[in-house]
Amino acid sequence: MADIQIKADEIIVKEVAHKLDKLTPKQKYLVAHMKDIEAKIASAKMLTDQHQMAKVACGNMLIDSFDDESE
Repeated sequence: MADIQIKADEIIVKEVAHKLDKLTPKQKYLVAHMKDIEAKIASAKMLTDQHQMAKVACGNMLIDSFDDESE
């Protein structure tokens, strides 16, 4: 993936810029897939971060519940 960069109006493949409006239909289709996959990866990373934060919060609440029992 290091050889591909997708920008607003162009795609850079192996350090060569190509205008998106000049791509073939197949290339446009593949670019659309790549953009969608990148968005899904970003969303999955965010969801993972949220789950990790929720796990820490639940763990802290569990720890606090044992502290509450000893008081």
